[in-house]
Amino acid sequence: MADCVSIIIPIYNSEKFLRDCLDSLVNQTYKEIEIVCVDDGSKDSSGKICDEYSDKYSNFKVIHQPNGGVCAARNTGLDNATGDYVCFVDSDDTIPANAIEILHTKIKEYSANIVIGNAAVELSNGKFMPFFEISNDIVSEGKENILKRIPQYIYDSAWAKLYDKKAIDGVRFKVGKKINEDGFFVFESLKNCTKIVEINNEVYNYLYRAGSASHSEFSEKYYDILYFRDEKVKTLNETYPDNKKLINAVYTRHSISFLNLLIRAGHKKYEKEIKDMVKDIRKHCKPIDYLPKKEKFKLFLIKHCAWVYIRIMRRGLKNG
Repeated sequence: MADCVSIIIPIYNSEKFLRDCLDSLVNQTYKEIEIVCVDDGSKDSSGKICDEYSDKYSNFKVIHQPNGGVCAARNTGLDNATGDYVCFVDSDDTIPANAIEILHTKIKEYSANIVIGNAAVELSNGKFMPFFEISNDIVSEGKENILKRIPQYIYDSAWAKLYDKKAIDGVRFKVGKKINEDGFFVFESLKNCTKIVEINNEVYNYLYRAGSASHSEFSEKYYDILYFRDEKVKTLNETYPDNKKLINAVYTRHSISFLNLLIRAGHKKYEKEIKDMVKDIRKHCKPIDYLPKKEKFKLFLIKHCAWVYIRIMRRGLKNG
């Protein structure tokens, strides 16, 4: 009997994009799939659309619940998923027709716990670019080799990945958190893994939506980035206290991400916070291994020419 893949979709007021998303799942070339739609208290017609698809397709499972946020919705999906493997799709994105087939083939080929696929990311100008570029599959085995990959951007999101359900047994999203909750879920999952694989195949279409949680104006919710930074650092200090390079890389990545958001706020309200973050990065962050090359360059500028870095970031915002 073929393996079943559970596709979990958290849904809230997504009527404009939901049909495109669900159609991309219905049209998968890999047919042994279970589509778990969690309607998280939508006030538009999203819930009715889910019921419509459930009436039409036998592999749809629809759960309606009071609004609890994307983390609560994903957790409900996990609690109700019956597949051998699990993946996540956001309700305003789509996946290519062969996405699940590719991911399933790769996870079986390598006997991996998690397979990380590439994504086609829509830019602000409407064009698409791959999330990352590699020429061959990257296989990481053993706890420390797997954890070395954490500072890479592809580990910040729950989507574009296929998880062996055993690898995420007991792992759940932090309810109440809105930013970087994906990355912490992946981080927690990696602790259960002995082998992961990164592949160059594009298995996800990430579409830019102004106003979404990851693209909205700076607010207090972005402090979740620092919360998850500290949670990861705490866990790594307890588990791998001698791996200072990894701990530094995780701390640096999150700190720079938070600084960028403060800068992009585009007004003087956060000038003190910007200065404090620059001071903190200069004091605690080192340009050593595990950091992506771009992050090393950013760190160099912040340490030696912070004002230049701030101007570049703000200019990029104006031109973007």
